[in-house]
Amino acid sequence: MKARNFLLLFTCVSMTSFAANETFTIANLGVVLPNEAHTRVISGDYNNDGNMDLFYLSPWDGHLWSNWSALFFKGKGDGTLTADATQPSMEFYYGDAVFMDINNDGNLDLVVTGQERNTATVKTQVYLNSGAPGYLFVLSASLSSSLTGVWGADGVYGRGLLFPVDYDNDGWTDLLICGFDASGAAVTNLYKNNGGTFSLVDAGFDKIGGGSASWGDFNNDGFMDLVMSGMGSTSGTPQTLLYQNNGNGTFSKAPLALPGTATGESGGMTFFADMNSDGYLDIVDSGMHWPFGALYINQGAGAFSYIADSGLIGENSMSAAYGDINYSGFNSIAATGWMSNNGAQEGMFFYNSGNNTFSITNFQAGLAVKNASALLVDLNNDGALDIVTVGDHAGGIGLNNKTQGTNAAPSMPSGLAVQQNGNQYTLTWNKSTDDKTPQNAIRYNIYAKSSDGKVFSFVPANIATGNIKVAGIVPYITATSHTLTLPAGSYEFGVQAVDQAFMSSAFSKVGGTGIETQAIDAVDVIAANGELVINNNTSAAVAFEIVAPNGQILQKGNCAALSSGKYPVAQGVYLVKVTGANASVVKKLIF
Repeated sequence: MKARNFLLLFTCVSMTSFAANETFTIANLGVVLPNEAHTRVISGDYNNDGNMDLFYLSPWDGHLWSNWSALFFKGKGDGTLTADATQPSMEFYYGDAVFMDINNDGNLDLVVTGQERNTATVKTQVYLNSGAPGYLFVLSASLSSSLTGVWGADGVYGRGLLFPVDYDNDGWTDLLICGFDASGAAVTNLYKNNGGTFSLVDAGFDKIGGGSASWGDFNNDGFMDLVMSGMGSTSGTPQTLLYQNNGNGTFSKAPLALPGTATGESGGMTFFADMNSDGYLDIVDSGMHWPFGALYINQGAGAFSYIADSGLIGENSMSAAYGDINYSGFNSIAATGWMSNNGAQEGMFFYNSGNNTFSITNFQAGLAVKNASALLVDLNNDGALDIVTVGDHAGGIGLNNKTQGTNAAPSMPSGLAVQQNGNQYTLTWNKSTDDKTPQNAIRYNIYAKSSDGKVFSFVPANIATGNIKVAGIVPYITATSHTLTLPAGSYEFGVQAVDQAFMSSAFSKVGGTGIETQAIDAVDVIAANGELVINNNTSAAVAFEIVAPNGQILQKGNCAALSSGKYPVAQGVYLVKVTGANASVVKKLIF
């Protein structure tokens, strides 16, 4: 049983700022973008060309574009877009959408939810990606029928409804759905991915809607925890809740008291992000019913400090994104909404000063918008985060001018090794480095590729190039190890580093080439004095193979029971496979 000791501390800090502001150029896109209230915009490389695409979920009725369907735009990699008219028509009000790989085929699928315009039915629909060459989204009736429909509800504008993550570390991406159903009842449903199908599990979450949720490993134990906000009904009391993942498919509610008299927020956003670059996920909480912007700094071991004078302010109908916009080494925030103390201005950058405080810069003309969606994503492949906003009769795309310099990708993680115990595969690696992001703040992404070609990527990515295929508030791995529970078989594993500006390294890889990694106890393989030493402490002979990283077998033989074998090798990196009667083990050794 894990210890669950949580402490909330209250501190005050000064408002000293060293963050330099970034500037943006309004993009000449060559296409007309929607500009309606409560439109949702998401980004993902759904056609696997290395460029980030955009999807706009249908605007609500009664306004300028009320006869439009959802819109798909393919990115060209230079900051311009082209409309994709081959995709299906769909219209959902007060809804949400998310890209995720449901069936581990390496293609981004699409899930949308909300109130369907034509039928006034609240539903969730799943569209599977057909893959090359057309990359068409095809409605899956069976998957759609297995998921509850939710929406933000008229007048209670939840800023997020769909939240994918592999919560149980089984190599399949699951889905959390939060919102209100057609009757106005709050829904918080967790769906387990059973190899491409979904089943509802009882996670014990409180039922809330009209807010948002965020996955992240706040205690760095290798399992994704949950913070969420909203109300128990359309007229209920706002609340923010924190749940610790127990690592066995269950969750425990953790105390998270908020300042003042409120219990939390709704109509805004709550999310995990490492705001002080120390390697622990903090919590940003902002909402409409009691307008406030709250920052909770993670002190480690479950302790959070409330920063009373952070400079974050409250917002009504808030949408937010975060990332290192100005290459300061710290995450800043871009937010839209009705600002509580800023009059008519409807968008702000909160630049991180590096001391748990923020300086505020208003959005420039062409980006400021209310009842909106905000997104940070690199649209022109220059390594800098651009901004996309869309909302009430306004919005646009701003390309980052990189006035604060340039950003290089982090180094590829070294020392990747895989250790198996039964059907648990534990990946370990060394910390990467980056020119801007502090070493402790670098995040990681992993993949596992099975012999049948299925690829699980914790965050969808191109395993050949290392390009991350989704943008937004996405959970990453914050530790330097991760355990997957997989069927016994032949796997290739990989790990990559991701900095605060979401630049990613290539993947370090190990395994594959038919190597099975099943555990054998009491067989040790070590490197000493220019030799690989195999100590067979079992009562039966074992076979061994010394394999180069490219899969070439350099030497093979047998090691008798209760004996040791020494095998001279040149300096380098080797995989040693030791096979017994019913199992085998693979170890990576570096001279």
